[in-house]
Amino acid sequence: KKANMNEAIQNMEKLSNSDQIIVKTLSAYFVGKIYLKYEKNSLQAQPYFEWLSKTYPANHKFREYLQEAR
Repeated sequence: KKANMNEAIQNMEKLSNSDQIIVKTLSAYFVGKIYLKYEKNSLQAQPYFEWLSKTYPANHKFREYLQEAR
């Protein structure tokens, strides 16, 4: 299961660089949340929530996750 999870995270990381904003947004959110909440790795989560907070400044949840990751 861990190997499958790592592969899924790698795929989402690639998708977070997509040119399609919806794909990029959803991928960044989910990979950031996985790193923050499940992998307990705030350093890896931080760049995703920084981008999300900058791109969507009105979204309070993204800023909350960013603060948690710092």
